[in-house]
Amino acid sequence: MIQLKILSRLDVETYISVLKTLDPKMLLQMAGTGYSYPIKPEQIINEMLAPTHIHFKYYNEGLEYIVGYCQLKDIDEKGKTARMARVMILPEYRGRGYSKAMLEQLLTYSRDVLNLEKVTLRVFDFNLPALKAYTSLGFHQQSVEDIYQKSINETWTLLTLERTL
Repeated sequence: MIQLKILSRLDVETYISVLKTLDPKMLLQMAGTGYSYPIKPEQIINEMLAPTHIHFKYYNEGLEYIVGYCQLKDIDEKGKTARMARVMILPEYRGRGYSKAMLEQLLTYSRDVLNLEKVTLRVFDFNLPALKAYTSLGFHQQSVEDIYQKSINETWTLLTLERTL
């Protein structure tokens, strides 16, 4: 059975090795400018230690393989909100419905464990598979912003979506 599990320090090297397999544009799309490259374990661990962040792996415990990763960031217990971030299904598992299943578990965790009432996320408009998954889960667009990606000299359109839990 594949389940959402909180990422531990023991998982950091595997996570980084997955990130290193991504082409530069995909890495920028998934990890954003919040990391400096090359990504080092300390960056991930420092983020994991932040009380407003939780990193997850989507893991098949019986067969011991990872299908994907995701995060909750900017967790606000008083405002009962958080932002989903760095959602990724490994390339070899894409197109099988894993992203929707992983996100459903993340939304359930957000509501039932963290008692959140609203979750937001940001996604680039060209990421059509992700947009399809998010809208199928009830996310609605809240804002649009053009972001200049200096490292590749391109402007990307960033959408902010939200969903009430």
